[in-house]
Amino acid sequence: LTAYSASFEITGLTPESSYQVYVRAKCSDDSQWSDPVTFTTIPSCTQPENLFAENATATSVELSWDETGTASTWDIYYGPYGNGYENFISNITSNPYTLNNLEPGTSYQFYVRASCGNEDYSYFTGSYTFNTECLPASIPLSENFDKTNLIPVCWKTNGINNYSVDL
Repeated sequence: LTAYSASFEITGLTPESSYQVYVRAKCSDDSQWSDPVTFTTIPSCTQPENLFAENATATSVELSWDETGTASTWDIYYGPYGNGYENFISNITSNPYTLNNLEPGTSYQFYVRASCGNEDYSYFTGSYTFNTECLPASIPLSENFDKTNLIPVCWKTNGINNYSVDL
């Protein structure tokens, strides 16, 4: 390619591909080629940003994100915290999106990617963590903390060794 100014736009490149460019001056005596400049083109389908969860109930939550490109469908991975790739939902056409059939009093995380058609997807964005609401406790109440080494979502700490639950 021949350029007649200090800048030149190269078109027709493939998204998410690496390229090397060499430059030299074209004078009466051709100069030496420069060292290569390496770059990678950006994806054609851009990632959503600013994941958010609100209006959580015991079994549902409203998920939202900012679309940074032109996508009108998205895919979501979600699952209990620490296992966010457990469930996959594809071809979502609404933003915000209401996720149902969740477990009460559970920490979840989710990821979103844009689907730009023709098998062109963005990278996943996330994770974003949210909690579902707790159901009222039944009396008598018993918790043996055998499911995880974490304090259950519905419990509150009142200090280093004390815990309480709202009834």
